[in-house]
Amino acid sequence: MKDQVYTITIEGILDADSSEAVTIEKTFTAKGMKSKCKVGSASVKGKNFVILKMKSATSYKDAVVTVTDANGNECEAKIVKKAKGNIKIQINGMKKGSAYTIVVNGVKTKKEKSYGSVTKTITVK
Repeated sequence: MKDQVYTITIEGILDADSSEAVTIEKTFTAKGMKSKCKVGSASVKGKNFVILKMKSATSYKDAVVTVTDANGNECEAKIVKKAKGNIKIQINGMKKGSAYTIVVNGVKTKKEKSYGSVTKTITVK
């Protein structure tokens, strides 16, 4: 359920350098449902910008972006421009050869009644 806080616990995780299993716990807030919106392409512009081009016209409501690197670390990012067919995102500290997962919450197509999210993973070349 959107805005609900959940905690996930995974027991018995074994680190590659250890013989002792650990328990991992993660708390998160639900952001909403997946949108039927699809990202057609993503392109890196300059040092810090990514443009996501949608496959169809898109509406936004309180849209926010979350970006994580390949290790799951959250990167500083913000939406700098929204249009019906694309979103321009500024991501600080992007590095060549690194992969990033971009999640935008608060998007929908014309045919959808509620706002959801889109996800795209990119590799900086």
